[in-house]
Amino acid sequence: MSMRGVGNADEFTPLGLFMREHCRSSDIGLSIINIDYMVLDFRNNRLMIIEEKRRGAGLHIGQGLALQFLDDLISAGAPLQSVEYWGWYVLQFPEGKHFPGPGMRLNNVPITVEELVAHVNFERMHVPGLTKDTMRQLTMGLTTNGGRR
Repeated sequence: MSMRGVGNADEFTPLGLFMREHCRSSDIGLSIINIDYMVLDFRNNRLMIIEEKRRGAGLHIGQGLALQFLDDLISAGAPLQSVEYWGWYVLQFPEGKHFPGPGMRLNNVPITVEELVAHVNFERMHVPGLTKDTMRQLTMGLTTNGGRR
C-alpha cells in the first residue's frame, strides 16, 4: 500500500499526522482534507466555506476534488434546508506577509481587509463562490506564488 509522506510534522495536528502516516495516499484515490472554516450565520441561514492558504499556495488536486464534491453536495442540499449557500472560497496570503494585510486574494481576486470583514460577516459578497474554472486554476499551479502548493 502506498502511504502518504509526512512532510513538515510541525504543520499537522496529532490526528493529521496520524492520518498522513497511516492512510493510503491520494495518488491511489484516498483524499483526506481538513476544512479550515465553515462560516454559518445561523440566524439568517447563510453558509460559506473558507480554505486558508499561506505563502500564496493553491489547492492540491485531491483537496480541490474533495472540496468540489462537498460544494456540489451543499449546493444541492442547501435550498432543501432553506439555507443561502454563498459557496466555498480560497483565501490566500502572500509569502512573508502577515495576516491581515496587502496581497490577500479571495478566489484569485485581490481583497482588502475591509472587504474580507464584510464578506465573512455576510454583509457584502466580494466575489462569488469558487467556480470549477477558478478551482482548476488554483490546482494547476496558477497561484500567486508561481505555482508552489
